[in-house]
Amino acid sequence: MTRPGLAALLVAAVTLAPGAAQACDRCADFDFLCCDVPADGIFYLTSFEGEGMACGGTADGRWYYSTSWVRWHCGAKVQVTNPANGACVVVEVADAGPAAWVEENAGVPIIDASTVVCEDLFGSSSCGWSDRFEVEVVQVDDATATGADGCVTIPEGPELDAEFVSQGSDAAADTTGEAQYQLCAGADVRFWFEVRNTGRAAWIDTGATGPEDWGQAVRLGVTGGGVDELTGLDRVSVNDSSNDDVRSATGDPPGVDCNDAAGCQRTLFTLDGVAPPATGVVRTSWQLVDESRQWFGPEMWLSFRVIECGGDDGGPEPDGGPEPDGGPEPDGGPGPDGDPDQDAASGDADAAGDDGGSWTPPHLEPGYTGMTGGCAASCQATGVRGRNLLAALLP
Repeated sequence: MTRPGLAALLVAAVTLAPGAAQACDRCADFDFLCCDVPADGIFYLTSFEGEGMACGGTADGRWYYSTSWVRWHCGAKVQVTNPANGACVVVEVADAGPAAWVEENAGVPIIDASTVVCEDLFGSSSCGWSDRFEVEVVQVDDATATGADGCVTIPEGPELDAEFVSQGSDAAADTTGEAQYQLCAGADVRFWFEVRNTGRAAWIDTGATGPEDWGQAVRLGVTGGGVDELTGLDRVSVNDSSNDDVRSATGDPPGVDCNDAAGCQRTLFTLDGVAPPATGVVRTSWQLVDESRQWFGPEMWLSFRVIECGGDDGGPEPDGGPEPDGGPEPDGGPGPDGDPDQDAASGDADAAGDDGGSWTPPHLEPGYTGMTGGCAASCQATGVRGRNLLAALLP
């Protein structure tokens, strides 16, 4: 038998204004169905009854059932709330659908449910896509009772969210204004980004990408696709950051405001790369991603002006100034100056990522303590290069 709700969807999809279509993430094994769950949990509610269902049972409109088992799983419970009036019911996921092309033409995820859901939330005997009945859908424990009695207070805020804390690099600051940092062509470089978990889900990376596995495949990813020009990477797992279990302030238990141990609210991603051989400005741009679910948090970026540097040993630093101290402070903090000034949305960062510490040029031998000749014995013992340097410096 034909589902009234689905029929309404088909009609609405055909008459939808051009340009409203929006692609969904189709399931790997069922490419005619959508698998993505929106971060805000907002769906359009439609209703159906009158046939058997994929997970068993009959869609008779007398109990609290819904699609979509590919988003959750057969027997999963989801709480469906009308945000306009607070009315709420819990439903059991018992069927597949709707078709991906219907959701893509609607431009909004759709949950097809029993007619009693439509009656309880909107006072209507049926719900069609053209009604644009907006609901918030949140997965709850499988043991939760269906109907209004099963509803619980859901913590506010998205499952996945992040805020920028800091960023920096061990490269020299660029003095031309063309970029934040300068690099010699082919030189090694280290840079880092620090972020805080402000969502409800913890960030781990077990590789789990199922619809219910919020925050279980979190990585730092290159924005815009492809690989990063400096590192040759497209992803960095949270397992390779300073904290492989990033909790939030609203977690259970809540995270601690630190970045260097499991259970902290913050983590630091440190990346090592090499400047390209060609001169010019290179931009490296990253954002957090929960694989197969969504990108989230601020887009973070740094820019480097790559120049030619002369001399056998690579020449002096590009700006002629002191070399930075080699990256983040020993405690794994955000960077030597501790507080780069960045607008998380725009990506403008304080290029002064070092503390102006002392610099030992690579051609000076260990043991040299100044121009007094006090280290003559140790310098001479290091080899010809040290002795030649002493001869040039001492009277």
